[in-house]
Amino acid sequence: MSLVEWCEATVSRYEYTHYISEFSNSISNLAFIIVSFYSSGKNPQCDYAICLIGVGSFIFHATESYYGQLLDELPMSLIAYLYYRQLFITSCKKSGAKSQAFLFLRGYEISLFIVWFVYIRYKLYWLFVSFFAAQLFVPLYIVSVVLPKTDQQKFDLAKGAFFAIWAVGCWAYEQYLHSIGQCPTDISDYRFYLHSYWHIGMAVAHYQFMQCIDQFHKERIRNE
Repeated sequence: MSLVEWCEATVSRYEYTHYISEFSNSISNLAFIIVSFYSSGKNPQCDYAICLIGVGSFIFHATESYYGQLLDELPMSLIAYLYYRQLFITSCKKSGAKSQAFLFLRGYEISLFIVWFVYIRYKLYWLFVSFFAAQLFVPLYIVSVVLPKTDQQKFDLAKGAFFAIWAVGCWAYEQYLHSIGQCPTDISDYRFYLHSYWHIGMAVAHYQFMQCIDQFHKERIRNE
């Protein structure tokens, strides 16, 4: 079994079909797959990773298995790394400090390997949540504070931040409801779909974030 349980599994496990445990939480992952096809294609690795998140998360919520959970979380960690890598390239081009930056990148990659080894070996869910939050913080700090941006990039970033904050709020609210044993059971209750909102919100946030990053890619191409 997986290391974490969501409200839909608690109140309506395998209710709609014997093949999918959490029906809404599984189907809502289509948002990630759709976004992967509508992305600009300037950073195909990120497009593949967001598609993998959709597929992995579907398997996770459909089966509630530990290996399904890893198929969900590994691509999440991967895409956070790819966010940083894309911004790292841009930052190096602007600052010219390549050697020191590359050492930091290698340290990041080694840390990523160690954390994932420890997480998989000892099944420490809190370790994944903490490290993933840190992984997201670094590229968000770089793109928000360090790199100069156009007005359009600022607008894209603001839209992405709005959807990300909304999604995280839904995720945290569901965790709270689950922890106090108050998971909604009525499918007409908007709170029944809180985890689905998390999927949709993060998919849209990714799309907006990539719109911002793609502008840096276009700028690098023009200057080369």
